[in-house]
Amino acid sequence: MDEAALEAAILTAHAAFDEALAADRPKATRILAQLYYEAATLKAQNGQEDAAAFLMTHAYVFALEAGEWPGSRQSEDCSDRLAEKARTYLRERGREV
Repeated sequence: MDEAALEAAILTAHAAFDEALAADRPKATRILAQLYYEAATLKAQNGQEDAAAFLMTHAYVFALEAGEWPGSRQSEDCSDRLAEKARTYLRERGREV
């Protein structure tokens, strides 16, 4: 996805997230986490480290909110372990608090 498409997808996902809170919050939250992760990766590839770290922090928070706690059973069952990947990314760049 290119940058403009990712930004549009994030905005659309936020709108859907607001509507899905009662219906399927974990799924909506995982989608947001994945979109933020993709956007952060794109920014990093373009050398925009501050923007990448900002977006990766959002990916990490949404992944945690979806229940992907590092080391948890759900995290182990998750094929991409998004929270762990985001945390590692932030830690390696000195951005994790």
